[in-house]
Order: sequence, then structure tokens, then C-alpha cells
Amino acid sequence: MASGYDNPDSELILTHAHAISKSDRFDLIGFYDIDSDKAIAAAQKWNSHFVDDIDSIKNEVDIVCCTAPDECHYDIMKGLLTWPALQGVICEKPVTDSIDSAENLGQLYASGEKPVIVNYTRRYNKEFEDIKKWIDANAGKLITGTCVYGKGIIHNCSHMINLLQFLFGKVKIAHVGKSYIDYKETDPSVDFSIEIKGAPVYIHPIPCDVVTVFEFDLCFEKGRIRYDDTDGTIRYYSARRISMEDDDINYQLVKQINIDRSRALTSLYDNLYDAIESSAPVKASLKDSIETLRICDSVRRQCINGGN
Repeated sequence: MASGYDNPDSELILTHAHAISKSDRFDLIGFYDIDSDKAIAAAQKWNSHFVDDIDSIKNEVDIVCCTAPDECHYDIMKGLLTWPALQGVICEKPVTDSIDSAENLGQLYASGEKPVIVNYTRRYNKEFEDIKKWIDANAGKLITGTCVYGKGIIHNCSHMINLLQFLFGKVKIAHVGKSYIDYKETDPSVDFSIEIKGAPVYIHPIPCDVVTVFEFDLCFEKGRIRYDDTDGTIRYYSARRISMEDDDINYQLVKQINIDRSRALTSLYDNLYDAIESSAPVKASLKDSIETLRICDSVRRQCINGGN
């Protein structure tokens, strides 16, 4: 996410380095990594600087983007609180790898002096804001839903939970089922269900070492929404009778939207700039992310402690 998924000539903007390079609001100062070879390669690729000593820039850097592995986030984020010039922080999801450390970070950053924006990437696509507006205005009562993911309940399913919380508000764990390891031992992928406004939503894992899938299918009284991350489409359906003579009501496709994936990171940086300059709310805040992690960590703990 820092620099590896694209390059300066790529059409799509898929990395933080690319988003910063294209922005007229930020300058890319440099890369730091405990593996210096990685930082050197990234700096060369993006015509930037290799930072050998992280303390050497702490008095001059306005923004830090934390793209380290999940288990490193807490120590990095805690350390950034001592940086005198820091105005804001971008952290890759999940904000940490456990609810205890996340809640501790929430307390440390509680003053709000340094905005923290978390990269739950779909939160920065307008298409998902449009889904929420459509649900609120047109969908009617949620009946049921099905979601599919892989690569860990914390690492990747947190994307799904964060998105559902954005669309509906509070979610409640209903049942924790079987699990398997397709990412790391401490972060199993779990089959479980949640309750949203009284409706059941079933969340199923598919091993990421077999195939990568991330999608949802939400059925309402008046319509249906299907999102498929593989082809980047959102499909809207309306509940209608096929004919006046038929009593059955079916979901009929009314429109299909193709998501512009490259806008997410540029929108994230615009959101952070507005948060710093005019105190605008961030779209995926530290508080939001802690609530997401609370659900995912609870599922993980129930699974590890015999919930399956």
C-alpha cells in the first residue's frame, strides 16, 4: 500500500506514494522501513528520499502514513504522539491487531489535536456513499444479507464490518461458527453471522490461498444491492412484479455502477487535508475503526475459545 501496487506511470492510483505524488496539497518527503533495502527501492521508484534515521525527520514532517504490518501499528502510532510538527496520521486498516491496543490508542489520541484517518478504502469511494443514500431513501426494511471474504477476520473482514457499520450503524454478533487459517495463526478466517436491525446477515470465509473474494448481497423489502469487488461493480435491483397476472415479486436489475477504484486514495488525502485545515470530519475515524475491531476481535476470541 505504500508503494508496491503501482508505479508513477500507472493509470490507476493504488498506493499512498502515487496519491501523494499526484496531489497539489502534499509533498512526498520520503520512505522509512526497518528493512532499509525496501525503503531505498521505494525512494528510487518514486523519486523521493530514503530516510535512514526516523528521528531525523520528526521535527519537520506534517503527516505520517503508517503502512507497516498490523502488529506494528500500535507501537508506531504511539510513538508518533511525540512528533512536535505532526498535524495528522494516516493508518492502514486495521488500526491495530487487537481491541485492547486499539482502545489504548483511542485514549492517547482522544484530544483530537492530531486527526487520525484509517484507510478502510471503500469509505472513500463516492459509490458507497450513494449506496447508503439509496438504502435510507428507497430500500425499506433489510430482510437478510450474505457477505464473503478471506484473509483473516481482523485483517480483511474488518473491511466488511466497517462498511456495514457505515451503511447501517450498530451491528450485533449472532453466531460464531467454524474457522480456518488462510492468513496467519493469530487471525483466522471465521464463518459467523451478525444481526442488523433485527435482520440476519451471514458472513462466510473463502480461503485466500485458493481464491480472493470480497462481496456482499443485501436483500430489502423494496430492493437489493450486490457488490462484487472482483469486477468492481455495484448492482441495484428493484422488487417488482414481472406482470400484472403474476403475484410473485422478483428482484429486477435497474442499474449497474462501475467503481472508480483509483479515486479512493486521492479522496482520502483530500479528506485529511480538509480535516486539518477546516476541522472537517474524517470519513473513517479512529473511533469508527475501534468499533469495527471490537466486533472482529470478539468473533476471533469466541472462535479461539471454542465458539466453533
